[in-house]
Amino acid sequence: MPLLASAQYEEIIKSVKQQYAPDRRVAVWDITSHNDGEKCVIAGQVDNPAAKQALTAAFAAKGKEIINNVEVLPSKAVSATPWALARLPFVHNRVKPGHEYEMATQSLMGTPMRVLDKKDGWYRVQTPDNYISWVIESSLTLMSNADFNAWQSAQRYIVTGLITFMYETPVESENVASDLLLGDILVKTGEKKGWIQLATPDGRKGWAHSKDVQPLEEWAAQPFSADKMLGVARRMMGSTYTWGGMSPKGLDCSGLTKTCYFAIGIIIQRDASQQVLYGQKIAPKDWKEARPGDLLYFGTKSGRVTHTAIYEKDGYYIHSSGRVKRNSVDPDNDTYLTTPFLSINRIDGMVGTPGIVAAKEHKWYFK
Repeated sequence: MPLLASAQYEEIIKSVKQQYAPDRRVAVWDITSHNDGEKCVIAGQVDNPAAKQALTAAFAAKGKEIINNVEVLPSKAVSATPWALARLPFVHNRVKPGHEYEMATQSLMGTPMRVLDKKDGWYRVQTPDNYISWVIESSLTLMSNADFNAWQSAQRYIVTGLITFMYETPVESENVASDLLLGDILVKTGEKKGWIQLATPDGRKGWAHSKDVQPLEEWAAQPFSADKMLGVARRMMGSTYTWGGMSPKGLDCSGLTKTCYFAIGIIIQRDASQQVLYGQKIAPKDWKEARPGDLLYFGTKSGRVTHTAIYEKDGYYIHSSGRVKRNSVDPDNDTYLTTPFLSINRIDGMVGTPGIVAAKEHKWYFK
């Protein structure tokens, strides 16, 4: 059987990739090809069994038999611990396994993650919004299926205070066990008047003010509230812009929108270019019809989305750009910015549609 040219190999691989892994942020596609005598060898990793099968079928359609050595993740190396929790108030998720690589996002303490692979002390993980990245082992608590089921059944609390602390004893003092950030999830281990004893995913215990935490089930059951979500955004005014940031200690633009929606129990996509694909669309020219809590998207003249914000009222919006601050979409307002305004997306009424998930319905948080 004649060999196909290497350029044809790449074209076939590219076509399958476009179908099964068009966005590297939410799908794994690490594929290489080479000749071995009369056959083409395809190797690497994907996270979808159908993608591996599609490669064989695509080459067969071109009259080419291949040796398909593609591994489907999760890898056997992580079969004993297919789950993990972030063990620190926030952890860094990177695009590749190494501290020198770009921070793609952050994960808050107690964020459940599916473990896909490991390499040199780093783990490739997938977060509840399907985002895929690498986290160093020291930032994770790895879990078996039994461990993960036990965590789901435990009495868990989520931090609702912006930035707070848990202390070694139920007294505010210098004996801090850990700082805690909005959205961290811990297991309850005790209670005293005005205090809740909590355990981090790696077993450290401490006491937090009861006013700063809430049972996870109660948090997840809360109704949609644009006022509460905007209240979170206002409390973060002045916070530093941090690329990939997802906490009050520093956020990027989509980190702000995602964090504020998570505060009311709603999981949206990670990046602005992903978020803009979901929700009810409203034309930018109709900005006077925007409601509090709608998401605004900005970008280039060609239409590429690069920035997002939360609509407040009267043309004002809150966004993270240099710092969390307020600007306006009204051209007559002194705080108007000239960055092309591309879209308004409404989340209210769209929870449960693609890309917008209620935490109470997400099987990683609740059985």
